[in-house]
Amino acid sequence: MASTQLIDELFDFMYPLAQRAGELLLEGYAEVGKQISIKTAFYDVVTDYDNKIEEFLIEQILARYPEHKFIGEEDTAKNNHVTKTLTDAPTWIIDPIDGTSNFIKQIPHVCVSIGLAVNKQIVLGIINNPVQQKMYTTKLDGGAFCNGKPIHVSSIAKISEANVAYEVSLLHAHKIRNKHIKRIYHIGASARR
Repeated sequence: MASTQLIDELFDFMYPLAQRAGELLLEGYAEVGKQISIKTAFYDVVTDYDNKIEEFLIEQILARYPEHKFIGEEDTAKNNHVTKTLTDAPTWIIDPIDGTSNFIKQIPHVCVSIGLAVNKQIVLGIINNPVQQKMYTTKLDGGAFCNGKPIHVSSIAKISEANVAYEVSLLHAHKIRNKHIKRIYHIGASARR
């Protein structure tokens, strides 16, 4: 297991990089006419900003920690540092634009997601939604925070009693809805009431 000192060091290193990645996301968010490519299907898209942010993060990490590995959404660093599975080596898990469809459409539910696993155990996570000015952070055994304030999970224990937001492209949403969930909202549902 990674020591608390190592986790703190890596967190302190990553936090300003996550902030800068958020600035890059905002830059692209405001841009009209983004470069869009289809990866595997019409709903699986990537923008030039996905690649730009992932490349930025990987370059910065490798400059300081050349032995670290990566699992990236876009796999822009096509080299021996990219892996598809966790190993014992420190491995950064990066989704440079989590919510690319929202990013393209300028819907504010978009973020930079960064996690770190050491010895196959997740030890830290940073999620930056610069559009909504929210930075979510956590460290192993250290709690979870939004903009530095402690957060916690809901006390609702049954999914049938929960309100769940989902992405329309969720292919099997009707199966989940019909079987388990009393009310499912999607973005914009409340605007029609």
